[in-house]
Amino acid sequence: MKKFKFTLFSLLVIIFSGLLIQRFSGYFYTTPVGIVKSVKIIDSEQLLTVKLVNNTKKTVVVKVKFNGNESTNPVFNKNNQILLDNSTKKWEFISLKRDGYTFILVVSFISLVLGIAGKKGFFSLVGILFNIIFLFFLLWINQRNRSINLLLLISIYTIIAIIISTGTLYGLKKIDLRKVLATIFSVFLSYFITTITMKLLNDQGLRYEEIQFLTRPYRTVFLASLMLGGIGAALDNVVVIISSLDELVKHTPEINTKELIESGKNIASDTTTSMINVLLFAYLSSATPFFIFYLANGWDFVETFKMHLSLEIMRVLCGGLAILFTIPSSFLFFLLFKKLKKKGKTEVKSRLLCKM
Repeated sequence: MKKFKFTLFSLLVIIFSGLLIQRFSGYFYTTPVGIVKSVKIIDSEQLLTVKLVNNTKKTVVVKVKFNGNESTNPVFNKNNQILLDNSTKKWEFISLKRDGYTFILVVSFISLVLGIAGKKGFFSLVGILFNIIFLFFLLWINQRNRSINLLLLISIYTIIAIIISTGTLYGLKKIDLRKVLATIFSVFLSYFITTITMKLLNDQGLRYEEIQFLTRPYRTVFLASLMLGGIGAALDNVVVIISSLDELVKHTPEINTKELIESGKNIASDTTTSMINVLLFAYLSSATPFFIFYLANGWDFVETFKMHLSLEIMRVLCGGLAILFTIPSSFLFFLLFKKLKKKGKTEVKSRLLCKM
């Protein structure tokens, strides 16, 4: 009961703090921040009467294009806080101010991770932070020197990210080489199969319109995203399978290889399907708003599907392959290291006998 009360109190403190930030942080912004006092919709425009809170505290009028489906700009309400720009001597809308709500979401997420997973949760968050910093560092290198191949940098990142993830979870001295190698093997094998298939089919059925605004070769960027897509799910599945096999060997040392593989298959069948489903919905959810928006504006279903879901489906297939390949790769490296460990013990025993 005490734990529940503490959790409830913490949640209320987070929400209250977020609302305070949302209400008063605008005074500390260098960008002009205003509170919408009234909204008038005239034809295709929204006339906003806005009171500035961090500038001269005067009231200004801002014109924003009106679109009922909010595809380009939001539909404003009284007391909305907005960021403004006056660089052209004309007040223009930049975006809604949402820092307080962002604070509530981020702090709630971190608190839940720490509360549920404790020390491991903390190191998981540290691993996420390191992975993000390292990814941005490699992208910065690519931005500064375009001659360095993006796919090469992402390949390096994939390997390092897997090592960082396992290192922060188990400790650098306890990195399980089996899990690292099985994950790397699964991710790269699925990536190579996917890219070879795309090459043989000349990218038929893939529509790159949604990323055509990029200032660099968009196909290369898409291929890099394919490699990144399966890392997390593949690592999770490898950890589950190998950890389960370790427990089986620990509690039933007499188990033979055939029984071990059969038990591992049963475990993998439970986890693999659910992880592929998670991957599927995670990717499709990002494209669903655009999909619905285009259908609502009279686009053909098949054409809309090809344009907005073809790349997501390819990402799901590549990530799904990585998850599937974790099953044989986990067995392979588990049995290989088990054999090497057994061989090492035999050699040590033979040396001791020779000395005697």
